[in-house]
Amino acid sequence: MENNVKLTILCVVYNHKDYIRRTIESFLNQKTEYKYEILIHDDASTDGTIDILKEYEKNYPDIIKVFYEQKNKYREKKLKDELYNIVENYAKGDYLAWCEGDDYWIDNYKVQLQLDYLENHRDCVMTAHNGICYDCRTGEMQAIDGFDEDKDVSMQEILIHKKNCFPTASMIMKKNMFIMDKPFNECSIGDWTLMIYCATKGKIHYFNRIMSVYRYMTAGSWSKKINELENYITFSLDMARFFTELNIYTKNEYKEQVDGIINGFYKGAAFFLLNNEVKDEALSELKNIVNDRLLFDVAVYWNELIQYKYEYKKEIERMSQYVEQHNRIYVMGTGDVSGIITEFLHKRGLKFDGYVISNNQSTNGVFYGKKVLHLQDVKGNKDDIGVIIAIKKRYQEEIENSLKDNGFSDFIWSIL
Repeated sequence: MENNVKLTILCVVYNHKDYIRRTIESFLNQKTEYKYEILIHDDASTDGTIDILKEYEKNYPDIIKVFYEQKNKYREKKLKDELYNIVENYAKGDYLAWCEGDDYWIDNYKVQLQLDYLENHRDCVMTAHNGICYDCRTGEMQAIDGFDEDKDVSMQEILIHKKNCFPTASMIMKKNMFIMDKPFNECSIGDWTLMIYCATKGKIHYFNRIMSVYRYMTAGSWSKKINELENYITFSLDMARFFTELNIYTKNEYKEQVDGIINGFYKGAAFFLLNNEVKDEALSELKNIVNDRLLFDVAVYWNELIQYKYEYKKEIERMSQYVEQHNRIYVMGTGDVSGIITEFLHKRGLKFDGYVISNNQSTNGVFYGKKVLHLQDVKGNKDDIGVIIAIKKRYQEEIENSLKDNGFSDFIWSIL
């Protein structure tokens, strides 16, 4: 029988009972001339997700195929191998779309648009697009806005923007791109490494059009798990190793940017150790846990982390003193870094007044139970207000100018 499937949609699911219907329906609602299939990998869900998947598999036998696991492959460190097996041996499409079971598409012409481009631009190995980040903790929705125009995305831009270039659910690529070489296939985080890998193989085209939603901090999600100490340290050292290997793979072509990323992972991990007040006597046990979770000896990377920890302690003391010296303190930003700084302040009993954001940003008005104000709406003498900037430093000039334009002169960058 002739195979005319053009696209395989790979959906990775674990305990997504509350989300999976919307996700699958967003696939089925696509209006496209291209034939597609949906391959779903369920990693031994226990919450009723499997019943929903069996229902869809029964109703759409020619489109949907589900791979059910008896044991959780992620915990066994075999998830990536299993996904590779599915793509290599079962995927019929020339192209592959990847979407987690708690994310979903919101544009019914997404597949048509992206496949048209890939079919007409043979040097392009991946297409992606803008999307919405929905914070499940606060209900806040914001455009990811990696770029402000349709364009080809360079390796440098992917490294600068990190994972914020575009959401995982936006990516449609040539199928053979999903099966990555070393060191890419040795890293536990697949989406960012996949972006980088594709950038080494061909062009990546970005559409500045919102076509998907990324649910941030859903129960059991990676974004939720990453906030746990052991997971965060494991993740950070895994990424430090990967980017060290990337310098070798690319023959140091992007060394300045890559070294900055490595430095950032060590800083973040060191901050987590200090913020969680991990005592020296507990570090050995933590090291063993992390080493057991990873597929390489962490000794070199662990020693580097501990050095950062001792050097970083002074920076934490400096930020604490800054807060104590001001009668009014605001944290600038409502993203990942801001959440971490909030927990840091709470843990040390350091009070602050709320959050501020740039005047052109949208907000639902509350973050972590405190008010979110635009800079222009902060009342009182701004010379007496201290601001901790909890935003990625790639926006440094823009953020500092915005603060100054609104009368703020006393601010510091967070240590992350």
